[in-house]
Amino acid sequence: VLQIEAGLGEVGAEWTEEYNPLEAGLVRIISFTKGCYIGQEVVARLDSYNKVKQHLVGFVADQPIPPGAEFHDETRSTGRITRSTFSPELQKYIAIGYIRTAYANPGTRVTATYNDREHPLDIVKLPFTM
Repeated sequence: VLQIEAGLGEVGAEWTEEYNPLEAGLVRIISFTKGCYIGQEVVARLDSYNKVKQHLVGFVADQPIPPGAEFHDETRSTGRITRSTFSPELQKYIAIGYIRTAYANPGTRVTATYNDREHPLDIVKLPFTM
């Protein structure tokens, strides 16, 4: 619960080869001035041209949020929930997941779908405000 409330990713969930460090919100631990390392050029290019396609964000809801629930627009998937829990501190269901940059605005209401069931969610900035 605390890890999700803090907006921290987890290896195998938010931190996988599927997502780059800028998408995962790890810019604070990336060096743009240190010598060469694997992936440095790709990360620097994404940063320079502001081409991050998705962001790790928080979601709140009044009902449970199933991990794996997906967001879609008219033509494609725009993101998915990676982990969720109930926050006793916030008295709400909370989740973290990735959503395309165009939709990643705190305060925006989105709908995730899982097993043909819709889940209305509000996007919030990480970490969750206590």
